[in-house]
Amino acid sequence: MKKVLTLVSMFLSVASSLVVEPVEAVVLPDWSWHFVNAGDTYFANEDVLVWAKLSNNISSPINVTGDMVTGGASWVIGDFSFSLYDFKPGTGDGTLINTQFTGVTLLPGESFNFMFYTLSPISDVPPGFYIAGEAKMDLKVEGVFDTRPVTNTFSAYIIERPNVVPEPATMLLLGSGLIGGAFIRRKRPPNSSFIEG
Repeated sequence: MKKVLTLVSMFLSVASSLVVEPVEAVVLPDWSWHFVNAGDTYFANEDVLVWAKLSNNISSPINVTGDMVTGGASWVIGDFSFSLYDFKPGTGDGTLINTQFTGVTLLPGESFNFMFYTLSPISDVPPGFYIAGEAKMDLKVEGVFDTRPVTNTFSAYIIERPNVVPEPATMLLLGSGLIGGAFIRRKRPPNSSFIEG
């Protein structure tokens, strides 16, 4: 019995010396992002610019280091087709989105506009209303990678570029006006006088 009590007391003394400090959970900053130009109108042969806004929703500053996981900006395309558009991240020249965040610090309530994607048409795009599905961004904020879904949906109206060649009716009206003006000028009496006001 004494041996059992001795072993128990030894175990308790060892256990008390191995007190593990509680590990604090990492609290990620409360940031969000959304598209700022959803519903804009573009011509069928024009680049579609996908602008977004990053916002700090907490009462302390947050730091964006500028690093983003490869492929960290992604979205489900929906009506936008890969056969019609060339999808370019960032500014549209192939520059990755993360270059736009280098050294960005957002104060409480502050926001930052950035180019999410540029869609360049590579063939004729039929007019209509186009929409993109889900989107998410994996951004390194305060040294921790964090993925956030977009809070709205991107959409765009694609329209035909107006015809710049005058229609035949317009040309007929213009031509008849010029002919009529010349006819009136020709019928004016030679010695008529006009009072200029």
